[in-house]
Amino acid sequence: MRRAGATCCSTSRPTRAARSRNGNATVSARSHRGTERNGDAIRETTAGLEPWQFDGATTRRDSTIYLFAPYRPIDSLDLRNVPVRRVTSVRAVASGTELPWQARVDAVNEIFSTDPPGDLVITVPESEIDPLCTVIAVDLT
Repeated sequence: MRRAGATCCSTSRPTRAARSRNGNATVSARSHRGTERNGDAIRETTAGLEPWQFDGATTRRDSTIYLFAPYRPIDSLDLRNVPVRRVTSVRAVASGTELPWQARVDAVNEIFSTDPPGDLVITVPESEIDPLCTVIAVDLT
């Protein structure tokens, strides 16, 4: 039963739908800022690496591989089975900061291969970790 003078829409708290819309607007605004910072890794790219090569999504444009880490990297990120001698730089996409990296190649490939596949270990400093998704660019020759 309705009180006199009250309408069906007069409440002191927002409805569940309004709360949901407001929450979605906040998430949408944050993801829009992330797209602005990391747009190069998203726009005009193709599929990146195989799923087993990196623990996250990847894209590719020309000779650059983009790594998306939606989790908080503890110390480093590992990129598996890539031509490590062709890596020219590794950088955080949002800031453009060069990141330290190290190549690991097994002994047989190191000795007998001119372009050995190996693992790339990328150190991600605390200052470069994005709370939503850290995006790293690996440039190859």
